[in-house]
Amino acid sequence: KSQYKFDQDMIIDEEVLSNGVLPISSDVIGTLRQYITKSSDVFLSMASESADNIHNVAFNTESRSYVHADFDLKRLQSIKGDLQKGTICVLCDLTALPFAEGSVDVMVSFDLINEYDKATQKLAATEIKRVVNSKGSSVVLFNDSLPLFAERQLKKDEMVKKAKVLMKPWKKVSSSTIHFHPINIPQKPSKSGTFVGKTSLKRQLF
Repeated sequence: KSQYKFDQDMIIDEEVLSNGVLPISSDVIGTLRQYITKSSDVFLSMASESADNIHNVAFNTESRSYVHADFDLKRLQSIKGDLQKGTICVLCDLTALPFAEGSVDVMVSFDLINEYDKATQKLAATEIKRVVNSKGSSVVLFNDSLPLFAERQLKKDEMVKKAKVLMKPWKKVSSSTIHFHPINIPQKPSKSGTFVGKTSLKRQLF
């Protein structure tokens, strides 16, 4: 297994960058770590502008494979050299992750999920639930100034599953839990005064 080792002083104070992506504060890092399994086979991070975010969250974890995915090729290339040695970089969309069902033990997404439209949020949340195994853990950041449709959809899905279990208790099926964590980012209006959502890889290509 590979292990993350680096200076804890790398953790930096929260600061809003020009592109709206935050280096995560030490307080937030501490909270996120509570949800992360310390030992795993596959540790997946997603869409971070800063390699420091990934290093800080993965500090003191051990995994057979560290994978970092992003839908933005330039961003992926810009931090590739600063990632943990041996990290596998993957260009993909959060709504179409190229991983087998239940193949990921830990997933941390720095891509603020609710800066996408409602339909994309739901697809992304469903995809995360698919790839993270039932004993795994996942953390997804969201902009606390915007509606979070993904969480609402997952709660509805869980209610449906519980209802099915009550009807057929012998067919219990466990699934992973997504921990949604709020990040305070000022909303950026367009010139017309309406919020402009992000564009996924799929929409960039097609």
